[in-house]
Amino acid sequence: MKSKIITSIALCFIILTLVFGCNNKPKESAQDENAFYTCPMHPQIHEHAPGKCPICGMDLVKKR
Repeated sequence: MKSKIITSIALCFIILTLVFGCNNKPKESAQDENAFYTCPMHPQIHEHAPGKCPICGMDLVKKR
């Protein structure tokens, strides 16, 4: 009886470890490192982070 309980607990532990241990975020690819943010209306604006266009105030969009 004890061995069945221990086996059940171990099996639950293994399943939970597999389910919650596989949620690693993927590493950024080389393409994402080369990405920049630009304004749809002013493509000459290039920023390394999201934000607002300094000319018109529109949100910058990510380009690769």
